[in-house]
This record gives sequence, structure tokens and C-alpha cells, in this order.
Amino acid sequence: METNASTSGLKTMQLNDQKAGMQGLNKELINKIIYESSKGTPFFAFQEKRQKSIDLKVKEFKSVLSKITDAEKNASLRKMNVLCAALEAERDLSHSIVHIDMDAFYAAVEMEDNPELKGKPIAVGSSSMLSTSNYEARKYGVRAAMPGFIGKKLCPHLTIVPCNFKRYKEVSHMVRDIVRDYDPDYCPASLDELYMDLTEYIKDKHKKQMHQDVCLKQKHIAADSDYKLCLECSKDVSREERDKLAYEIVKEIREKIFTTTNLTASAGIAPNVMLAKVGSDQNKPNGQYQILSTFEVCFCIFYACQKMMSAKVKQ
Repeated sequence: METNASTSGLKTMQLNDQKAGMQGLNKELINKIIYESSKGTPFFAFQEKRQKSIDLKVKEFKSVLSKITDAEKNASLRKMNVLCAALEAERDLSHSIVHIDMDAFYAAVEMEDNPELKGKPIAVGSSSMLSTSNYEARKYGVRAAMPGFIGKKLCPHLTIVPCNFKRYKEVSHMVRDIVRDYDPDYCPASLDELYMDLTEYIKDKHKKQMHQDVCLKQKHIAADSDYKLCLECSKDVSREERDKLAYEIVKEIREKIFTTTNLTASAGIAPNVMLAKVGSDQNKPNGQYQILSTFEVCFCIFYACQKMMSAKVKQ
């Protein structure tokens, strides 16, 4: 396969700069270094084989697409319209889903355990493969899923620290213990990220607040009455109030994580899992982003994501 080493090289080896802290890099220069330092290595041979496999699949898909008739396209479009209508009828924006994502987790743990590493570009892994890198290293194009020997070419003063999964699990459990108080049924996605549903917690918090502000003060109910058993106050929460409470609670969770671990976490808040995941990437590191629970906002963001994905596929 013909490849121009002076520009991009194999597409499977090109820098993916979507990670936080990697914006504005000289991709052409970085891709050239990656290509030149990889030639003749098993990594290069694997990526070359992988690229050929992808190209073959793309060619097969294009061949199938070229044989589809207009009648078949119209029939498929009608089926999809019916499916979309059915899915739209089931749309549920009544949940407050949160995606918690620890910032450069493995590297952050290593820097916390060894303060001498702070302020220096470091990566976790080996010369064969890196698991992650800190934000200082990302400025040079060093990132996860990159061989360490390439990372050294991009950043000669890079420090590579071996993985210590026992330690990462310990810190991960500390984070999960905090989250469990808000959602016992949280869903871990990896050691450094998880999903949680704050919907019931918000309802309970809202009812407790209503009991204190309305039932105890205005309706003169006994001060020792249990808010959970009170029939006077409601658990119904308006969309605006739910979104507001969700944002405040997530901020509280992130503060507890920092107090407990001295590590930062970013978060996304949205009515569903996919949008929460999108949101957690928006204000990294050490930030949070909320996608409001309205059809207009969710549709616009979902549509924008689809457009971005389509553009990448075309590239």
C-alpha cells in the first residue's frame, strides 16, 4: 500500500486528538514522527495489516451499497420512519444520568503517590504500550493506546511509569464508595469511569426539603415526623428544579472525590447515558457539563453528534 511518510502515514496510526488536553497540536508533524519511528517494528506491521483489513471492508460495503436500488432505499426509509416514530413515542427525559470520569486517572494516581512526578510529562505503561498520559505529556501528542517508544520520540523527556493496578483499584473503590451513597445501583464502566442515576436521590432530596419548608413550617406538622412517611408533601419535581438539583449534587460529589482522593473528576449530566458521556468530555479536566432535560436541547446535541460522526466516517 502506498503511503506518504511526510504527511500522514497509515490512517490507523494517525493521532487521535479528541482526548482532553490535545487540542491545537501540530498533527502533521506528530503523524510524521509516529510513522518514521514505527517503520520496521511489529507495531507498524500490525497497523499495516489492520489498515488493509479496514480498507477491504470499506470496499466491500461500497460494493454492496452500489447495488442497492432506489426502490430498496425507499422501502428501507419507510421502515426507518416507522421505527423512529415508535422510538420517539418512548422518549424519556425524566432521568438525571451522570457520567463520572476521573481525569488522567492512572497518571494522576502515580503523581499523587510520587509528588516528584508532578509538573513533568509522564505516561503509564511500557515501551510496548501506554495506558494513559498526563496533561503535560498530551501537549506533545503522547496518549493512551500508543507504544511507549513512540511516546519517547514525541517527548524525549517523557517519564514512563509501570502500571500498578492494585493501587488504581484501591483509589477506584474510594470513588465508588462516595457514589454509592447517591445511587447504590451505579454502573462502573472501568476503573476510572462510571454511570449513575440521580433521579430517585433527587426526588428524595426534594421531598425532604418540601417537608421542612412547607409541612413543618406552614402546616404545623410535628417536628419529629418522618418526611418519608409524610402524605402532605409531594415527591414530584419540576424539570427545571430537577436539572438544578442534579447540577448541584454532581458538584458536591466531585468535591467529595477530591477531598477523599486529592484527584479531580469530570462529569456529564443528561437525560440519558449517551448524552451524559458526551457531556463529561466538554469541560475536562476538573469540570462538569449539563445537557438540560428538554427535547429541543437533547435533539440538537444528538443531531450535532451524528453530523460529527458522519463527517469522520467520510474522512
